[in-house]
Amino acid sequence: MRHSFALFKKDLQLELRSGAQLFPLLTVSVLLVVFFALGIGALVHDQELRRELYHPILWSIFILTGSMSFLRVFESDREAKMLSGCFVFGISPTSFYLSKVIFITVLLFGNTLFSAVLLAALLDVSLLEYWQSLILLLGLVTVGYSALGSFLTGLILEHQHRQILFPLIFLPLLFPLFFAVIEISLVIFTAGGLLSVGGWLSLLIGLATVYLLLGVLLFEVVTKN
Repeated sequence: MRHSFALFKKDLQLELRSGAQLFPLLTVSVLLVVFFALGIGALVHDQELRRELYHPILWSIFILTGSMSFLRVFESDREAKMLSGCFVFGISPTSFYLSKVIFITVLLFGNTLFSAVLLAALLDVSLLEYWQSLILLLGLVTVGYSALGSFLTGLILEHQHRQILFPLIFLPLLFPLFFAVIEISLVIFTAGGLLSVGGWLSLLIGLATVYLLLGVLLFEVVTKN
């Protein structure tokens, strides 16, 4: 873990200096939020229906913007041959993988939290009663999402057509997580907390755990080969 946090610190310092990942992510998120909010504001006048539409829109924006991040985050390390350097200097590629999971989790968590607040403000949806449950849900989803995306990115990082392959592999594998998080989000807003979610929460925790374990156990094998 020492190497993982050192690599994460390196990524974070570079991002704080340049904003190369966060600024494009925020820009696309704001455009999508405004686009959806204007469309719904013009066509949907029932407040209850707006509340229901808030959840699939928010998580669709999360998936669309998040899928842009993985190849961009890994690209500079690919050019610098970071993975090859890990093998040369005896650093486990698993440490590299975990550093990317942590960094992308932090990046997407901040971006999606901003998008959630902005979308709620534009659609006139109150988050005050549910903000704690929403933050816990966002943290759990982001970890699972980042774990799967980072593993798949490492798998195809050197492939010539990685820009095409990544969404073709990644998005179908996200369907269980996507449906689970929408159901949980809807229940939180109707029943008032994560304790009311039941089996959907167990599914989400299980998916996040499997995705993370998959990366920890197999990342070194797939990158070495």
